[in-house]
Amino acid sequence: MEKGRYQKLKLLYLLEILRDYSDENTYLSVKELISLLLKKEIIVERKTLYKDIELLQDYGFNIVVEKNGRENTYALVEREFELAEVKMLIDVIQASKFLTAKKSRDLILKLKKLASKKQAQKIQRQVYSFEENKYINENIYYNVDAIHNAVAENKQIDFNYWQWNHNKQMIDRKNGEVYNVSPFALVWNDENYYMVAFDAKTDLIKNYRVDKMRNVLIAESDRVGHDKFQKEDISSYSKKIFGMYGGTLEKVTLEFKESLIGAIVDRFGKDIIIHKKDDIYQTSVEVMCSSHFLGWIFSLGSDIEILAPQNVRDLYVEKVKDLLKKYR
Repeated sequence: MEKGRYQKLKLLYLLEILRDYSDENTYLSVKELISLLLKKEIIVERKTLYKDIELLQDYGFNIVVEKNGRENTYALVEREFELAEVKMLIDVIQASKFLTAKKSRDLILKLKKLASKKQAQKIQRQVYSFEENKYINENIYYNVDAIHNAVAENKQIDFNYWQWNHNKQMIDRKNGEVYNVSPFALVWNDENYYMVAFDAKTDLIKNYRVDKMRNVLIAESDRVGHDKFQKEDISSYSKKIFGMYGGTLEKVTLEFKESLIGAIVDRFGKDIIIHKKDDIYQTSVEVMCSSHFLGWIFSLGSDIEILAPQNVRDLYVEKVKDLLKKYR
């Protein structure tokens, strides 16, 4: 006869044990299952255990039975995420500057629970610390939540904006002035998280680092600037922006060698049209002509040239001349 304080929770505990202690490489015998259930103050007989496993299988859990000699062994082999997927997500979390060290540890701990204990131990040995590159603003998650809510409710937001000083401390920009904008999207770009918003004061779409925002509040006023933002597709917008810094929108024609095709496609996407002429290639793209864009061109060296428009060529030459003055 079955006894025990938590008998009514027997199926749930059995499923938990199979999740924690079994996987495609680790099977549990009936004796091991009974022993692990006993630690949870659940007493179960063999025949009842067989029926319980069948119930879980009937419900849809992929519990595989494998013979070990004359004895059946059991493992839960199908999970919400494959082990490789869990590892990949953990790698993304570790490398993400957007997540603080504390939030990274919390998320990794949650992800490890999606694997068996044995698999989690293997994963832990491959978890490395990237804490020196992590954001320090723990309120960033509340910022994201507030921005999402403001967009959903069609409201503007108010916030203060941080910047680093020479003591490597975060201080308010503009002596603590409150920024008021209409948020429209959150964009991941160059390892940072940005809010794309319309600034009515300047009549411009601007980008703000979410980790540098604080005291974020949803304002009572409805958003403005819908007409400006509707002209932009967010995916194409992020391709035009370099480092999420603004500038003048220009259609730029680039000429480059074959060795740079990969860099061009990585930057502007597969939808661009590339023309070949002899051993040289050309493409025309819309970009925000900022110092970051010109710096990117400079980083590619003499294998790339800005062909048009002339004002962008002239600006690039001017920037290069200014740079050379520093080294003379």
